[in-house]
Amino acid sequence: GVSFAFGGKLVTFGLPSTPAHQVPQPCLRLVFVSQVIIESEFLRRSAELWEALESGNLLNYCQDKIEQTSLQSEKMLWQFLKVTLEEDSRMKFLKLLGYSKDELQKK
Repeated sequence: GVSFAFGGKLVTFGLPSTPAHQVPQPCLRLVFVSQVIIESEFLRRSAELWEALESGNLLNYCQDKIEQTSLQSEKMLWQFLKVTLEEDSRMKFLKLLGYSKDELQKK
């Protein structure tokens, strides 16, 4: 079983599993107490992603991430993720990589 407690504690308990062919013998019951860390920022961000997934609005989600980040490497990551969701993604990937369709056709 499982039980939650105040202060971010998670208590799990139960009996160790025994193979069906063994005769059950008196045994120790196992109890584990764990500390659960709650990251409110992580929860907020995962809720945003879940909402975008449920609504099918991943393009806007990616665009928001592009606009929110100041790191160029993160912007590029979100741009590539966004392009995978767009139509004509092949040409858009080439453009992101710095290639031009016209220049490639000349070669």
